[in-house]
Amino acid sequence: MIQDNFKYFEFLKSENFSPEVAYIEAKKQCLDIFTCIRMLRAVYSLSLSEAKSTIIIADNKAKNPDTNPFDILNQEQRNLMKTLRIAEKLIEEKSMLLEDNT
Repeated sequence: MIQDNFKYFEFLKSENFSPEVAYIEAKKQCLDIFTCIRMLRAVYSLSLSEAKSTIIIADNKAKNPDTNPFDILNQEQRNLMKTLRIAEKLIEEKSMLLEDNT
């Protein structure tokens, strides 16, 4: 099992920093994308699709600081987000079915 130390990011959250800011800080610390997703999910209680959306928005804000964060997702990214949401629901449903069978 992977053991992560997210105390710094828990501090950021306690100081009311957004998940986007925490992600940018994680990138500055050279954390890989999977660790960033785990951090966002663990510290900010985000779903997988919410964590991925946060990363996409934060990365695009960093590239285009003058744009509206709600207008920066291209169609490919929207499709990816939809696919992630569907996959998350399927995983949840399968988990519920497995729990019911035990």
